[in-house]
Amino acid sequence: MTSVVYNTMPTPSHYDSQYTAPIPVAITDETESTVVHGRLQHNGVVSVSGANVIPFCQTVVLPGLQRVAHQIRKLSIDFGSERPTHSNLEHLSAALEALPNCTNLTLLGLPSVEYDGWVLRNTTFSLTRLVTNLSLTSKDVIDFLRRQPALAELSTTSPPPHLVQPRSTYAHFPFPHEVVPNLHTLDCPAPFLFSLQVATPPTRPLMNMRLDLNRLNSLVEIEALTALATYSATVERLSLRRSVLRTSPALDSVVALNMASVISRVANKRQWSKLKFLEMRDGMYDSYSIPKLAQAISSCFPNVETLVWAPASHPAGSTIVVPFIASIFFTFCRSLKQFIFLDDASDVTNKKFVSIAKTSSGLCEVLVKAPEVENMWREESV
Repeated sequence: MTSVVYNTMPTPSHYDSQYTAPIPVAITDETESTVVHGRLQHNGVVSVSGANVIPFCQTVVLPGLQRVAHQIRKLSIDFGSERPTHSNLEHLSAALEALPNCTNLTLLGLPSVEYDGWVLRNTTFSLTRLVTNLSLTSKDVIDFLRRQPALAELSTTSPPPHLVQPRSTYAHFPFPHEVVPNLHTLDCPAPFLFSLQVATPPTRPLMNMRLDLNRLNSLVEIEALTALATYSATVERLSLRRSVLRTSPALDSVVALNMASVISRVANKRQWSKLKFLEMRDGMYDSYSIPKLAQAISSCFPNVETLVWAPASHPAGSTIVVPFIASIFFTFCRSLKQFIFLDDASDVTNKKFVSIAKTSSGLCEVLVKAPEVENMWREESV
């Protein structure tokens, strides 16, 4: 008896944790493609990772599965710890070529971020969203993006921030301004902003931005924040993600103090008048740093309505409750309507977020799921 083998793989949580889908990993009889087709008709979403990637790629190009391949709209591929060979990447390239109607692509785990963009050369789909570890300034990726005028959302993990030297010591490859002209949402390591600035003209009207400032050289961080300030006129939603782990010692004893200075540098005498949403993911805080951070946000982002603060850890023995922390931010930030706080970071698989909303009858407290908070920075409404 013939059979279809399915596997359910989650999309990596730091990109888009809400999507999972059953996918065909191996099909032992072509006539069973009707079963697969029935599954894909309803959602068109496929997520596959690790050792299952190549079997999927070999399956989806089978002649009897052409109609199935045309049903796929959203595809997530992550090699994870696998090290694909050149032959494996040829299978991947053929599979991508077989998906003409894909509009949302996640492509992670490629071994060479600078040279493996060739797997995209023969694709014909038109994307609205791309998530990848490939370098966005490599030749093949630039050539691919030139064929993607509808692309609105772009996410990359390249270059790794800890490998970036101070700006004056190395050349930045430009990310041409005419590429992906409709781009409005960008998720990237902060040094990628330098590539955007090298292009002419140096800026584009981005609306949603998430910047990875983790493990940055202190000089690179300062330069990146200065570059970020050039987007103050258009950005409506901003996420800043930092870490206590640095390549150089922090000047302040508490990371939250650093975040207050980061906010001040981002403002850089500019008015972020359109910013309505701000997310900060950082290290430990203490009770003395909270008012300083709230004051910095009030001064730099006067119209912020939703604030997410997710410290990586809490002070030992602290008795400060979330409503008290929220009251400080509501006092300083007059336009603030919702304050979301990571109240328990001890369990990384079950993070506890608390939302405090300002209502006509007072403050309303509810729990918020971590996946919902994870994607707030890129949504049009909270």
